[in-house]
Amino acid sequence: MSRYIFRRVLQLIPVILGASAIIFFILSYSNQDPVMMLLAGTDPTLEQIEMTRHQLGLDRPIWIQFFSYMGGLVRGDLGVSYSTGREVFKEYMLRFPATLKLAFWALFVSVLISIPIGIVSAIKQYSWFDNFGMTFAMLGVATPNFWLGLMLIILFSVQLGWLPAGGYGGLKFLILPAITLGTGQAGLATRMTRSSMLEVIRQDYIRTARAKGLSEKVVIIKHALKNALIPIVTVLGVQFGHALGGAMITETIFSWPGVGRLMIDGINKYDRPVVIGCVIMLCIMVSVVNLAVDILYAYLDPRIKAGYSK
Repeated sequence: MSRYIFRRVLQLIPVILGASAIIFFILSYSNQDPVMMLLAGTDPTLEQIEMTRHQLGLDRPIWIQFFSYMGGLVRGDLGVSYSTGREVFKEYMLRFPATLKLAFWALFVSVLISIPIGIVSAIKQYSWFDNFGMTFAMLGVATPNFWLGLMLIILFSVQLGWLPAGGYGGLKFLILPAITLGTGQAGLATRMTRSSMLEVIRQDYIRTARAKGLSEKVVIIKHALKNALIPIVTVLGVQFGHALGGAMITETIFSWPGVGRLMIDGINKYDRPVVIGCVIMLCIMVSVVNLAVDILYAYLDPRIKAGYSK
């Protein structure tokens, strides 16, 4: 297992370097000038523009800027924000706890919705509940987060006045964004739960468990669900990893101070170090979560653990 983890960490290095290079050159050859974005509204003189460009190191050739940035990246330096003058890594870590909280509760909402509906839909295949569950899953996948978030704000904040429309704080500030993000995730997770359960409940060992006189609840939970978890965990893990990288739309709608909003602000201000830093951290978060999911596989299926040891 340790050798497998070491190999996965090594594989992360070229992914980070490649993603950094792609984003760097895309932003470098854009028509937007970060200096003019930074000095917007100040009516700067030509001398001020050139001085700011020199301070940011943007007056050097692109290839020199690239190798300078990559050299800092190898040392663990994500650069300094153009707009705030603070280190990107510190900015990211200040925002990360808010994103972690939102991602965790969105995952909780997704599991709370998808697992029960997926299990019952598989058991009662082609019933009215199955049709309802699959319709819900389709709507969850097809409904844009920004639309769902706005509808929830109109209903629960504007019309009923039960919950705040945005901001960061206790549980009441978390409910609407968690439901918005978690409901979208639940659509795909519900379909995966149903299909995985349908495959498992038709196996011979499930019929054997029923023939032994075990209750249907024990057969479904202990035998069927346990063996159907691997594809479900895969989907939930990928969704959680992307949420940790920043749920940009949801965080923007609800004014949630997470890394998603940090990236949006960086894009709007053409703050290249912030955007690249957020992309790098997204790669790291997704890779770490995927690695954790792979390790979890070994506990769900001992055969996979034997494969890791080879």
